[in-house]
Amino acid sequence: MEKLHDRIEDVLTILYDYSYIDLDKFYNNKGNKELLEVLNNVNNRGYAKREEMETLQDLHDSIDSFIKFETNDNSNIGSF
Repeated sequence: MEKLHDRIEDVLTILYDYSYIDLDKFYNNKGNKELLEVLNNVNNRGYAKREEMETLQDLHDSIDSFIKFETNDNSNIGSF
């Protein structure tokens, strides 16, 4: 099973090259900065601590909401 932090990283990488979504808006959103910091820490370490799992799920949900908003509900995180 794919780890949540790996899945998030894969989606962010795919979205970076997807011209219809302005990913800079997501990265520049102050509410996402802490979530992205946790993702960065997890990726550097190679695994998520139990207490980070909720934050990673929040980040996953935030990306999903962002994709839905940017695509007028035509796509979600599962599309990427």
